[in-house]
Amino acid sequence: MRQKQTQSKGMRKPPKRMGNSEWQLGKNKAAAHQKKVERVSKTLERRLDRLEKVDKPFDWDQVKMEFGKLHSHHQKTIGTIDKTSVSIGESLLFKTPVLLMKNGSKTALIGKNGTGKSTFIQHLLQQKDWLTPGAEIGYFHQALEDLPLEKTVYQYAREGSLLTESTIRIILARLKFFADDMNKTLGQLSGGEQVKLSLARLMASGASVLILDEPTNHLDLEAIQALEHLIIDYPGTILFVTHDRTFMERTADHLWMVEGKELKRFDGTWEEWKEHSENAVPASDEVYDQMALETRLTELVSRLSLPGPEEDMESLEQEYQDTLKKLKAVKER
Repeated sequence: MRQKQTQSKGMRKPPKRMGNSEWQLGKNKAAAHQKKVERVSKTLERRLDRLEKVDKPFDWDQVKMEFGKLHSHHQKTIGTIDKTSVSIGESLLFKTPVLLMKNGSKTALIGKNGTGKSTFIQHLLQQKDWLTPGAEIGYFHQALEDLPLEKTVYQYAREGSLLTESTIRIILARLKFFADDMNKTLGQLSGGEQVKLSLARLMASGASVLILDEPTNHLDLEAIQALEHLIIDYPGTILFVTHDRTFMERTADHLWMVEGKELKRFDGTWEEWKEHSENAVPASDEVYDQMALETRLTELVSRLSLPGPEEDMESLEQEYQDTLKKLKAVKER
C-alpha cells in the first residue's frame, strides 16, 4: 500500500529525463493513471481497516448475571456442623471437628477414593439441622437418573427457578447451550450435555447452598472452565467433592481434607494451604496426583466400555494407556 501511495505522489512531477513540454503533453494520461493508483491505494486501506476491526469471539463468561432472587441470607455463617463420626456400619471412616460453613464460601471436600466423602455428603443431606433456618440446598450427583427426556433444554433449566429469563439463558450460554439448543429435548443430548444441563438447572435454582459431588466428571475442558467461572460468580455457598486439582485450585477458598481417620479444615485456598504447611506439601501433592489419576482412569474405563456415538476410541485408548503409566509411576515413588 505504501508503494502505491509513493507511486501516486511521484506522478505529480515530471521524470528526471523528460522536459516540461513533453510532461505537459502527457499530463492528461499521467493524471488518469495517478487517479487509478490512488483508487487502488484507498481500496487497500479500506480492506486493511476491515481486517483490523474483526470482532473477537463473544465471551459469555464476561456477561454479568443477576442473582437478585437468590434465597439470600445475611448471616456470616450459613451452617454449623457439630463434631461427628462418619461410618459405614461398624467401620469408622473419619471424625470431624466442628465445621462452620461461611456464607458465600466455596469449599472443596478432598481426600482419597473410598475415604467416605460421599457418605459424609449424604449425612449432610439427610440431617439438615446444621443449616440456618430457611436455607435451601441444591444437590448434584454423578448418577443422572430418571431425567424427563421429553422436556426441552430451556423447560428443564427454568423449572422451579426464580431467576429472570435473561439470567437463565446466560447460565445456559456459558455452558454452550445457545438459542438453537433451547428446543432440543433431553433425549437428544449426549451424556456430557445432560451433565452440563443438570448443572445449569442447579445454578438457576437459586438455592442458597449447592452441594456438588464430582461435578467435573464427564465434562470436557471447555465445560470445566465454564463451570469454574459459574462457581466463582455464584453468590451462594458451594460445597463440592473433587479430584480435579486444577479445578479445586481455581475455585475453592476453603478446604475440608480427609486424611487418615480425620477431617481437617483450612480457611484458605490450596496455594495458601501449601504455604501454611510446607513440610507436608510433597506428600500431599503425591497423594493428590494419585487420586486424580485413579479417578480419570475409572472414567476412561467407563467410556471405553460404553462409548458414545462421537467418541474417538483410538484417542481414548491412548489416554487410558498414558494415564495407566502415570499412575504406576506415582505408586512406585
